[in-house]
Amino acid sequence: MIRRGPLPPSLSPRETRKASAFLHSSNFDKDTAYIERGRLQGKLTDAELISQWREALTAQTDDVYSLPIRLLVEDLDSELRLRSILPPLDQMQDTLTKYLAAVDEARERLKREDPQAFRQHAARVQAEWDAYQASKRKPKQ
Repeated sequence: MIRRGPLPPSLSPRETRKASAFLHSSNFDKDTAYIERGRLQGKLTDAELISQWREALTAQTDDVYSLPIRLLVEDLDSELRLRSILPPLDQMQDTLTKYLAAVDEARERLKREDPQAFRQHAARVQAEWDAYQASKRKPKQ
């Protein structure tokens, strides 16, 4: 999902810059993969693209575990970015609030019901962050 707007206020300015760069890097990777798969949403008009993005985001909110829906949202996000179209987040605030609550609930349920899977997921996220950080370090001379 596209993250637009400020990061949590608990982050320092330096942490905010690093987190923002990480999110942009992740989007770049997703956009590249989307292009390599043939820009499946590329034939949609701008209006159709926005409409399908709204529908997919709503569907994702109703089923946060659905991989096909998540992948569709990511493809639609990529197509929006490639066209330099900002998604109408202001029109989707209730849906986004519901989605974030559903994700939090799913994370807490996983943590409670399958602590090992939760730790594995957290380790994967940390590994992605660490790999990104390592790729950005300049060699010392």
